[in-house]
Amino acid sequence: MNQLIAIAKTWLATPFKSGASIKGFGCDCAGFLEGVFAELGHIIPPRLDMNLEQGLESVDFLTPSFEPKIGNILLSAQEPNQCQTQNLHVAILIENNQIIHSHWTRGVTLNRFGAWFQKRLQKSYHYLGHKNWQL
Repeated sequence: MNQLIAIAKTWLATPFKSGASIKGFGCDCAGFLEGVFAELGHIIPPRLDMNLEQGLESVDFLTPSFEPKIGNILLSAQEPNQCQTQNLHVAILIENNQIIHSHWTRGVTLNRFGAWFQKRLQKSYHYLGHKNWQL
């Protein structure tokens, strides 16, 4: 989990660029997550193949979490209390009740995980890290 947050923080100030996933050049919220996980050695299925929620549900390094905890991946709806599977926003919950995410006006940035985000929270995923393979 600490490695996830540490890598995510290296993306801070990356500009917003729709459809991109390149640290320092540009990314959207899903591209930010794809890039962070790529640095950790994981692959999320391409967004063209499935929506973000389906992609996160299909990998073996994330598991659903019933309440947001530091290091969790958060999926939020665009509108409060709205159940939706399209147009979800993704962020990573970090220390001090903050999230790190790619915002369309500020790029990768920090925000408080306050009421605005909490009312829109759809799902939370816990990062399991790498499986220990023994030969």
